[in-house]
Amino acid sequence: MTTRAQSKVTLIGQLRRTTTIAGIVATALLLLGSVGPRAWGQKTGSGKVTLIVTNVAMGSSGYGGSNCDSNTYSGQCLSGACACYVSGIVPVKVIVSVAGKPTKSAVAAAELFLTVDTGSTTGAPGCSPMYGVMQGLNKKLVEVMAIDIVGTLCPQKSGGAYAISGGWGIDFAAGLSASGPASGVLNGANNLKLTLTGVGK
Repeated sequence: MTTRAQSKVTLIGQLRRTTTIAGIVATALLLLGSVGPRAWGQKTGSGKVTLIVTNVAMGSSGYGGSNCDSNTYSGQCLSGACACYVSGIVPVKVIVSVAGKPTKSAVAAAELFLTVDTGSTTGAPGCSPMYGVMQGLNKKLVEVMAIDIVGTLCPQKSGGAYAISGGWGIDFAAGLSASGPASGVLNGANNLKLTLTGVGK
């Protein structure tokens, strides 16, 4: 499992060449650094935003005392029997589309925390509730944005993979707002693919 320190070393060079998830999200709907946060609702109207995490290795552990447990929104385990999945620092592709302007994309840094309530699984194999947080980081790897994710983790027919479906919304980020559907896959090797799409301002 990649450690936090290793993740920082791997991404620090890349971060110096890219915008932060808040800077990106703060300009074109919460994202791209040429328009400014207010341009969203006041001058450009609402815009479409997509955040994509691809093939990210998720470390897994028990829930009690984990980073999932200590985090605000992912800190939900109603049954008392939950699993925690943590990404370390990973790249997130951010795509923003505003009416009348070219579509823009950039790479930002974030950490993911996903709590899966296995004790509340519906039947066998069944689906499990999931509560997650994506923390957007700036170039100094300080949290500047939080995105809450809620949904279900359901087993696919083969391969030991689980399908993720649900929704997301921005918890806090300098006057920005956005929400929409979430979808993805957590495979048998705990590699995560996650796509958040929606509308923001």
